[in-house]
Amino acid sequence: MKKKEELKSKIIVSAIEYIEKDGMHGLTIRKVAEIANVNIAAINYYFGSKDELVEEVLKYTQEHYQRDMEDFLARDYPSSRELLHEIAVYNLSGGMLYQNITKAHLYAAFINNNYDSPFMVFFRDYLHKLLKRLREFNENRDYESIILQIISSVMFIPIFPGVFEGLGNIELKNNDYQMKYINNLLDNVFCTNHSKGEKNE
Repeated sequence: MKKKEELKSKIIVSAIEYIEKDGMHGLTIRKVAEIANVNIAAINYYFGSKDELVEEVLKYTQEHYQRDMEDFLARDYPSSRELLHEIAVYNLSGGMLYQNITKAHLYAAFINNNYDSPFMVFFRDYLHKLLKRLREFNENRDYESIILQIISSVMFIPIFPGVFEGLGNIELKNNDYQMKYINNLLDNVFCTNHSKGEKNE
């Protein structure tokens, strides 16, 4: 049983590798078999068809994403900024590494205006949990606006990286640049987002 699960995971990981390299539309059972170094019959046995393989790829990647994102909420952080920093880094760096998988998870929302896909249902629910967790810091901030600014700022880039290509010294795939971008983003958000009831002098 363990060997079968290992082979199934190997096929899924190989499919992810292909999708990230050449995109979802060119994916075939034959190409995945070549990358995984297995025969086509093995893929058909475990998944039945290309569509079922893609479905398993999305399920597999969402489960990993979900575990990591839930883990952030369970950790102890000294401030809400530290928690949001971890979430922002994870989503930007992960999104840039897995751009095509990210787009696949958001496909139904983009193309069909369907927000009932498994990923979108999870993500909406997660934002509510995140808001609740942020309020536990008792910093009296407008966390709804903070979530909107930070999540939209880090999620947009992996979906449309080509928009920023050639724009000055932007290096979206560079980890140091990503960290600088996120730190600047948080500085701006937390600087301009005063505590509720606080007034500018």
